[in-house]
Amino acid sequence: MKNNLIIAVFFGIVLSLNSFSCNKDKDVDCSDGKCNPVIKVKSKLKFDGLPLVIGDSYAFNDTLEIRFLRVNYMFSPLILDDSIISDVFHFDFTSKNIDKTKAELGTTIFENKINKSSSVSLSYGVGLPQKLNNSRPEDFLSSHPLSNQSLYWASWGSYIFAQFEGYVKNKRTGEELSFTYHTGGNESYKFKKIPFLKNFQPSTTNTLNINCDVRKVFSRDGINFDIMANLQNHATGSTAVSQYIMENLLNAHEFILE
Repeated sequence: MKNNLIIAVFFGIVLSLNSFSCNKDKDVDCSDGKCNPVIKVKSKLKFDGLPLVIGDSYAFNDTLEIRFLRVNYMFSPLILDDSIISDVFHFDFTSKNIDKTKAELGTTIFENKINKSSSVSLSYGVGLPQKLNNSRPEDFLSSHPLSNQSLYWASWGSYIFAQFEGYVKNKRTGEELSFTYHTGGNESYKFKKIPFLKNFQPSTTNTLNINCDVRKVFSRDGINFDIMANLQNHATGSTAVSQYIMENLLNAHEFILE
């Protein structure tokens, strides 16, 4: 009788351990949707690989140096495989990249759970797709980026997709001139899909750094944009400068998952 009792207790402990083990495995198995990873999206702005600080000067070529006083642009959408992370981001570095420390740190613009454990592709666009661009600020709640009236240009019937403003200086003569590049219009929107083979860690935060190097916005195939001959662009996507900037802006990004 005593032996039977010992055997019963032994098997009871084994069954309890097995049950605990199964439940523990289930808890960390994200296929059941119970421990979805968190995606934090951070934006960083650079120039030639260096953190871009608003107001600081950077070498543009052997003769010119450039400093930016305003940098902002639209990003729409951001998609992992077929899962939309966000329909619109507005990257505005003007009041954020005020010193090197803040520029290096970057800005968190999104943080939420996603129902994914991995991805094989990432899709994104610069500017706004036609359906969103044909809307107006009053169509959105105040919490939405597109509710901002300052981002909409009524005479275009379009949002302003990108704004790059600042000064370019001739280091030899000391001459300094202002530049302004504003783009918009449905023709300016650019979209692409890239491979993004990543695994997301469950029950924790996965940081997606979206880095934009402005050098690449004003350079293509090793040739710098002739900024002195084209100091102004405030027009929709039909202009050559608008197309140049938006195509380059699309390809100026890198995506790093931490």
